[in-house]
Amino acid sequence: MSTDLTTTTPATRVDQLGPIFAKVTGVPVVKSESDSTLVGILSKKDLSKSGTTVGDIMSTPPVAARPTSTVADAAVLMLKHKVHRIPIVDPEAKLIGIVTRTDIFTALGKEASPDVRSALT
Repeated sequence: MSTDLTTTTPATRVDQLGPIFAKVTGVPVVKSESDSTLVGILSKKDLSKSGTTVGDIMSTPPVAARPTSTVADAAVLMLKHKVHRIPIVDPEAKLIGIVTRTDIFTALGKEASPDVRSALT
């Protein structure tokens, strides 16, 4: 799980997103700069939608998991909802971190048998 996150807000103009998407393929959308309540997810795919603000084009409701979720739980959510990242939120829906497909594969690789690990390196 990554906790050093880039986020955006619903009020952000779509034409201001270039620097964000130069680094990542998706970002959590939080209520405001001072309120980390998760309200949506924005992916590069969403950028093809018409709209002037993030709030116009973001995906809602966001699919999220709790800090107590397992790697398997996160993987199942990704597959079920066909998403590439799962935000991790506290009981008040405050953003804590995000789990990506890379995080899932890394965790599964650590749990793999020695034969599988050696084949991966």
